[in-house]
Amino acid sequence: MKPRILIIDDDFGSLCVLTEALAPIDAHLAFASTLRVALEMLTTEGDRYELILLERCLPDSDGLEFLRLLKQDERFARTRVIMQTANLTSNRVAEGFEAGATYYVAKPIQPDLLRALVRSALSEASDRDSLRPRERTACAELRNLEDVDLPFRTLTEARELAILLSGLCPEPERVALGLTELMVNAVEHGNLAISYAEKSELCRTNAWQSEIERRLALPEYKLRCAYVRVSRSADALQFSIRDDGAGFWWKEFLELDPARAFSPNGRGIALARELAFSHLEYQAPGNVVFARVPLENGA
Repeated sequence: MKPRILIIDDDFGSLCVLTEALAPIDAHLAFASTLRVALEMLTTEGDRYELILLERCLPDSDGLEFLRLLKQDERFARTRVIMQTANLTSNRVAEGFEAGATYYVAKPIQPDLLRALVRSALSEASDRDSLRPRERTACAELRNLEDVDLPFRTLTEARELAILLSGLCPEPERVALGLTELMVNAVEHGNLAISYAEKSELCRTNAWQSEIERRLALPEYKLRCAYVRVSRSADALQFSIRDDGAGFWWKEFLELDPARAFSPNGRGIALARELAFSHLEYQAPGNVVFARVPLENGA
């Protein structure tokens, strides 16, 4: 089924540019020229849209305030939002992040960058849906996964293992998201040595998945593995994730950086730290990370 995107913009020229730029993605596009119309569409059609492209400056309201209201409504809190703006000051970008924007796109629109951001946002939306933990896994079966090094090599293995382990936690959906970010990072940036800049370019050209598969088969990478271990204490679970790579400089990725607002990658660690864990700490040289999840009433 085609992904569904709601474009909120009152400028006809901008709508034409957006429509043409998104044509290769083959998505179903819907349009609203005001925030009032957009809210009516969202309210009557529920969570029909996987992604919203939102112009920040509209005639009937501030797009930023609309975004804040949207994120306070549980029906739309998980909907990915890309904000368009011609004002690129760091303060305004930071405000957008704080309000819940997934990405920013600068005007005038660069079609290849817009497509990369849209593909990334749609992929994140799809991942989040698929990361809803599988329910009713036997508690004893999950406990058997504690204090054991569990290996994974591929992105699929990382995601499946993250979902399984999240079932040990009080808020499994949050933890599944956080673990997935850290474990995918261990595969692509750790074992496969894909840099931030390389991934940005791969996302722009829609070649990221094929490059992952290519590197997994290369002699220098094919024997590398990553491992996750979960240990239980009286009041918390600690996840440790390590890979066979040379490490990376993690410190600049611990916070959501407005400088990366226009990039399709580079936010996963910060999101994991902010949304999923009470404590997250990398160990030099960057190929080991520890993440802590508090337990409710020491359960």
